[in-house]
Amino acid sequence: MKLRLKGDTVRLRLTQTEVKQLAEGLPVELETRIDLATVFLVRLQTWHLAVASVVLRESTFQIQVPAGDTTAWADSMQEGLEYRVDNGFPEGLLLWVEKDFNCLKPRPGEDESDHFPHPGGSTSRC
Repeated sequence: MKLRLKGDTVRLRLTQTEVKQLAEGLPVELETRIDLATVFLVRLQTWHLAVASVVLRESTFQIQVPAGDTTAWADSMQEGLEYRVDNGFPEGLLLWVEKDFNCLKPRPGEDESDHFPHPGGSTSRC
C-alpha cells in the first residue's frame, strides 16, 4: 500500500494482493519505522457502515470503508473508490482508495510485480 497526502486529500494505492485481501474482509497495513521507539501504522479495513471513516490516534492512521464497496470493486475494471469523509470542515476530507497500476516508464528499484496492468493512456501514475 502506498499513502499520499496532499491538503485535505488522502490517497491510498493498493496492489492486486491487497485489493483481494481487503475484499475478503482482511485489513491491509503499512508500517513505517520513524525511529527505534516509533512506528507509524496505516490500517485500511472494511466495516459494516455505508460511510467511510478516517481516524488518527497517536501513531495509527485508521481508515475504514464500506465492505460492500470493496467486494464489487475488487472484481471490476473500476480504478478506485472515492469518499468524502466528514471532518468538521465544510469541504470534508477526500479519501481515494485506488488500484496501483504499473508505471508507463520503468523506475529503477521499483517492484511492480503485484501491481495492476496499466490500462493504457498517456500519463504515468507513479
